[in-house]
Amino acid sequence: MEVAPAGHGAGRSVVAAISAHRAGETPAAYEAAAAAGADDVEIDVRRTGDGELVAHHDDRVRGLRLAQASYRDLCAVAGRAVPRLREVLMAIAGRSAAQLDLKEAGCERAAVA
Repeated sequence: MEVAPAGHGAGRSVVAAISAHRAGETPAAYEAAAAAGADDVEIDVRRTGDGELVAHHDDRVRGLRLAQASYRDLCAVAGRAVPRLREVLMAIAGRSAAQLDLKEAGCERAAVA
C-alpha cells in the first residue's frame, strides 16, 4: 500500500505495511489477521524437545520448558493444541507474508524448509 505522508507534498510517497503481531497464537487467529488484510504476520517460533517447530512466544507453558518437552506433553500441559509452524503458515498462505521470529538458534533451516 502506498500513502502520501502528511505535509510532504505531491509526488512523494512511502510504502506502508500492516503487520499483525502475536495474533493469538492459534491458526484461526493468524488466519483472521490475514483475512483482515495484514500484509505480514509475525510468528514467534520455538522448537520443542522432540524437534517440533511451534508458534509460541514464551519459552515455558505453566513451568514446562518447551525446549525440553515433547510436542504431545506441551499440548497436554497447555490444555490445547499448540500450533505447529507449518499449520500457521498454511493458515496465512497466499494472503499474508510470514515474519518469523526464531527464538532459538539452530532452527533456521527447518523453519524455512
